[in-house]
Amino acid sequence: MEFTRFDHDQASDAEFDEVARFLASMDAADRPGWSSRSATALADFLKNRQSFGYDVSLWLGSEASGGAERLTASCWLNLALSPENRQTVLVEIRVRPDLRRRGIASDFLRALTPMIRVAERDHVIGSTTSHGPGELWGASVGMKPTLRYVRQVLRLGDADQSLWDRPVPDGYRFEDWTDRTPDRLVASYAVALQAMDDAVSGDLQWSQPRWTPERVRETEERLAATGNAARVVAAVDEASGEVAGLTQIAVSATRPEVVEQLDTSVRREHRGRGLGLAMKAAQLRAIAERPGLERVKTDTADLVHMAAINRALGFQDESEDVYIEADLAEIEAALATDS
Repeated sequence: MEFTRFDHDQASDAEFDEVARFLASMDAADRPGWSSRSATALADFLKNRQSFGYDVSLWLGSEASGGAERLTASCWLNLALSPENRQTVLVEIRVRPDLRRRGIASDFLRALTPMIRVAERDHVIGSTTSHGPGELWGASVGMKPTLRYVRQVLRLGDADQSLWDRPVPDGYRFEDWTDRTPDRLVASYAVALQAMDDAVSGDLQWSQPRWTPERVRETEERLAATGNAARVVAAVDEASGEVAGLTQIAVSATRPEVVEQLDTSVRREHRGRGLGLAMKAAQLRAIAERPGLERVKTDTADLVHMAAINRALGFQDESEDVYIEADLAEIEAALATDS
């Protein structure tokens, strides 16, 4: 069994097609109905791998079979770039369903640990299906569950759009933009982003960014340079003229069929007035007009409040997942014992 980094700069179209089909086959097995990346979208994602605050790489497992190489496993390896999480790497190892429970995932992780050391990361976070085989495997390599969350999807073809008819709460107006926050709002927009500090985080060792107007601009410029976009709906307090809350979606230039819900946050002093539901409904009314759009994806660890808001807008639960994590030294010790 060999584990190598997928060289997207040198890969041919045929190789991208093969890898995209392989990843889609595992999505079909583990996340039926989930939207997989096409070969073109995969190439774009890897080309712009630092768009969303991570240095992303794709690693593949393969073995000889009948005189040819066949793919057996994959790993997304994401190095966090934010100063608050520079010690952390995110990993998602997946093995072909017919090859599971043979130690491939452990061998894969063992092969990656030297590279993680070289990258000067000492904390590892993974994700897998909650209470499933992946969580049990995580325990065998020293990783503990720290935060459970639900993946949800809205299929526009089946959506009841009347669920999006939500009024703007009294005392607020909604503004929306793509890519660049208006200068007059950027300072209070940064404050509203910081309200994510209150998001449900369980025992997850992950820190929210320290948002400033300058950091907002840096993030916007990095995303715009990739050809992708972030669309924002913000609730503005009429009395103060400041952003009270916001909801964001990511729009990919090469995946017109799907958009991904990012953060939704409301400043503490404005909570309890229905802003979250109303902002997300306004966002859906706007993006539903996008040509070719089929799905909106999201996930949330707020299994009570935010998950219920999403369901009220027509989202359906796709899977219940969990973050598992450990210090790299703990993983190395567990793998040494297992070898």
